[in-house]
Amino acid sequence: MRKAGFGWIAVVVLAALGAATGCTSNDVAQPSSADTQADVNASALAVSMTGPSAAASTELIGAMVGRMGGAVAMAKLVAGTPVAPPTTCPSTFDLGNGITGTCSASTQGTGTFTFSGTLVIDGVSVAVEGTLVATPSVDQPPSGIRYAIGFNASATSLRGVATWTATGDVTRDAGGQVTDYNLAMTHTATPAGGASVVVVVVVSPTRFEETVTGPRGNTIRFVLNRETMTGTMQVNGTEVAAVILSGGCAHVDFVNPELTDFTICAGT
Repeated sequence: MRKAGFGWIAVVVLAALGAATGCTSNDVAQPSSADTQADVNASALAVSMTGPSAAASTELIGAMVGRMGGAVAMAKLVAGTPVAPPTTCPSTFDLGNGITGTCSASTQGTGTFTFSGTLVIDGVSVAVEGTLVATPSVDQPPSGIRYAIGFNASATSLRGVATWTATGDVTRDAGGQVTDYNLAMTHTATPAGGASVVVVVVVSPTRFEETVTGPRGNTIRFVLNRETMTGTMQVNGTEVAAVILSGGCAHVDFVNPELTDFTICAGT
């Protein structure tokens, strides 16, 4: 969520899980067993779906928080309870990307957004709905205002269904620009005809990490650059490959030259 407009806002990209090219190796520090390779494949496809949608959901949260007005700084704390100037938010709003909704503000400075709409993502219509609750945090910056975030959303398309939950905080200045954020997200995707996959995402201006526990029990962690969607993949704490997420696909380039690199793509 850069200090700029929120022009790029998309919501969950859904796809069916598929198979990828298998590979074997005797190097225990690399994906070597069939079980581990199965987890690598499933995890790579999962992040090809959730990486772009996690970044987009961050933008969506920022776009709504940026529409809150009035409360630009905390006034004081009374017995540990934040007291803010009156907060306003638009009774109706249109984000300009197919997402519209309503908002109400409480006397305590909390804004509650309800949103819905239909987006076309990679040629597929995705119906989206959800809520965002932004509450002034106890820990406030010297200027601007920091909100504690509670975000829940669901999406449905021909590719399946998905749900998002996110908690954390977003800091904005008096002009509505987001200056900092720290969010922890859980994305549960159920592809059409497939099993649910859970991805935990941590996102901030300097971090973009996704962690998947594969169906065979291995922990696969992806550390990515949010702008380029490139980075590395770790299996049970060991870095094993470079990864590029692009066009609904994950391109995996193993460190071990004896392993076969592969590309795995979301179903259409």
